Amino acid sequence: MKCLAILVGLMLLCVCCSAQEDAEYFDWKGKQLLTEKKNVDALNYFSKAVALDPNFTDAWIHKGDAAMAVKNLNESLNSYKKALQLDPNQASVWEKLAGVYAADKAYAIALAALANATKLDATNANYPYKSGMFLESTNDPQGAIKFYETAIQINKNFTPPMIRKASIHMKDRKFSDAIKTYDQIISIQSDNKDAILGKGVALQAVGNNSGAMKYYERLVAADGKNKQALTAKGLALEELGNLKDALAAYDAALKVDPNYIQALIGKMHILLALKKPNEAMIIFYEKM
Repeated sequence: MKCLAILVGLMLLCVCCSAQEDAEYFDWKGKQLLTEKKNVDALNYFSKAVALDPNFTDAWIHKGDAAMAVKNLNESLNSYKKALQLDPNQASVWEKLAGVYAADKAYAIALAALANATKLDATNANYPYKSGMFLESTNDPQGAIKFYETAIQINKNFTPPMIRKASIHMKDRKFSDAIKTYDQIISIQSDNKDAILGKGVALQAVGNNSGAMKYYERLVAADGKNKQALTAKGLALEELGNLKDALAAYDAALKVDPNYIQALIGKMHILLALKKPNEAMIIFYEKM
């Protein structure tokens, strides 16, 4: 009888081990499929993994990732919640959970999830950065700036929150503050296209067209197909009274994108200034 009990115990142990091994295989297979962008198949394998082993935390996380990839927000939400029930101390999973809530525009809950992530890892600049973006989505730019500044304090070379901070300054017409922020970015990343273009626009906004031109030309030299920089250059040249070169800049932008509305409007202005209303009207009727 004692031997029988031992044998039954061994059999149960083997069954449990087999189920765990199968769950690990399904999780591994799901990860392979996820890297191949076969998201639906991956989700099926992760579902098999957690069905075999409901305490398999990583498989729940991966299932949440796959569900998010196929835009199944409810499945993703439930998977991340289950993972956090099993291990609530994973900051990255709180971040993923916040992403699901944000995708559903539940920004207040998303911010609370990111607050949990920050408590667990206060050294990750991505958490306050994302919190700032969520606040921007709720039309609270000043609250967003505070989070961006926190992210920058954590990582002084982290440029994405600087770009968003400068953009808020531009919207608020605080051009000197925007210029300072763009300079900070350029000192860290001299080829940052957003910062170079942004500084040019900020300089132009305060009437410094010559200074703006230097930044537009710098950007065009690095990327001759940057339609925003070409159009901004055209506008600065127009302000400086150089209509011929302004027209050439607009034409260069339209060569990149024939339907780029800002360049089309700029070209019409030039043609009207050059007393060529018929050509301007052709653009208006064909493109606008």
